[in-house]
Amino acid sequence: MLAQPETRMLWHLTGPDDYIIHVAAVDPADLQRFVLNELTARPEVALVHTNLIFRQWHGRPLRPPRAKA
Repeated sequence: MLAQPETRMLWHLTGPDDYIIHVAAVDPADLQRFVLNELTARPEVALVHTNLIFRQWHGRPLRPPRAKA
């Protein structure tokens, strides 16, 4: 998946989902093409669940917790 030009980020997870793939598509038809031709066509892919991101917020940078005195 990392070799696909649509892939922006890839996470390997624990739990019921194995991976999250962040992809970029120009329109819904392009996303459909990617899901059908690049994901579900692979024999190792059993299930695809698609979510669309409407808005994104960025938090503060992570900092280590303060030491307790």
